Amino acid sequence: QHEPRCVLHPECKFRRLWDVLQVFVLAYVAIAVPIRVCFGIPAKGAAYIVDLMVDAYFWADIVLNFRTGFIKKGELVMDPTKIRKRYFNGWFTIDIIASLPVDLAVKLARRQVLCTFAATCTEPL
Repeated sequence: QHEPRCVLHPECKFRRLWDVLQVFVLAYVAIAVPIRVCFGIPAKGAAYIVDLMVDAYFWADIVLNFRTGFIKKGELVMDPTKIRKRYFNGWFTIDIIASLPVDLAVKLARRQVLCTFAATCTEPL
């Protein structure tokens, strides 16, 4: 059977490594977000850059989910149309909502995006 180009096997080495990385990214989010919210600690400087990388990771994960096959009833499915349909009917909505960079949107609205890199800026730019 011919496999479509640019569709990952769900058990390939890259996808397995990606999923392992996701465990660490989720652990970071599970620890960092509650601490920041509870203690009112904004992400600034290096912490903000890490948060941007985490956001980018989750957006890349959405793209990868559209391009990763799946196994259904013991059969490997690599058809992009079926993959897309399954993802839209499954985790897509949750992934999109969870990936919205709300912190970035707030900073853009307040014109404080550049402050997050400086770690000392207190005035809107």
